[in-house]
Amino acid sequence: MIKRGKKYCQLSELKVNIGEAQLLSNQKITKIKKVGTYNLLIYKKQRYRHKSVSEKWYILTNLSSPGKIKKVYSQRMGIEAMFKDYKTGDYNLESAKANETKIE
Repeated sequence: MIKRGKKYCQLSELKVNIGEAQLLSNQKITKIKKVGTYNLLIYKKQRYRHKSVSEKWYILTNLSSPGKIKKVYSQRMGIEAMFKDYKTGDYNLESAKANETKIE
């Protein structure tokens, strides 16, 4: 839940148009647990790899520039995908470590 004015609302109630980023600054994010205030970027991408995208991104951050937030988050998602590939994907480095042999 996010506080909008004097009342809280669900994230899904916040509207954003396709291709638009909306930055809500200094937002209280939850009604139950006191977690402080954050900036919230809501972003709905137009296309990803030539396909329409229907889901929105909700990003909590201390950054204040929508362009910077999108850039940093996109880079992080690329890094997360790379780690997944290295650990369990095509590279399978997790099992390669278990199979290594000692050379003396």
